[in-house]
Amino acid sequence: MILGGELYRGPHGDAGEVGHIILDAWAREGALDPRPFRTGVMEEYVGIQGILRMAKEQGEDVENVRRIQNDAVFKEAGRLIGLGLCSALAVLGLRVVILGGGVAQAPFILESIRTTMERYAIPTIARSLTVLPARFGSQAGLIGAAAVGRAAVRG
Repeated sequence: MILGGELYRGPHGDAGEVGHIILDAWAREGALDPRPFRTGVMEEYVGIQGILRMAKEQGEDVENVRRIQNDAVFKEAGRLIGLGLCSALAVLGLRVVILGGGVAQAPFILESIRTTMERYAIPTIARSLTVLPARFGSQAGLIGAAAVGRAAVRG
């Protein structure tokens, strides 16, 4: 998460983990991941494994996200991401959201995220919000980490 032009990591180095926003407060502990801190979190539903699980539940026999043919899977993933981001925006009041990772490049994801956020975000936030894919796609995290390391070395 970038705040004031700087990477914000918080006192423990783990702030900005939007994937840990809880989407399902009634999730059964250990149902998708045995680690309690992963119960009901967004990453479990819209990360690569979650999207593959959704596709299989819809009857697709796939092991690779790129082979999913059902657009409804990506639309639902986008809806869930949008809902999670609405929670983050309500707390942080951000004006720009940049989505990285391979999932952000999937068909219909961005459109579904934007539609969900326009509907469910606080209206003043929704009106001024820009949602963009990361310029470096699935390599965004790696490139961002390298930039942080470089900045740390340079002081």
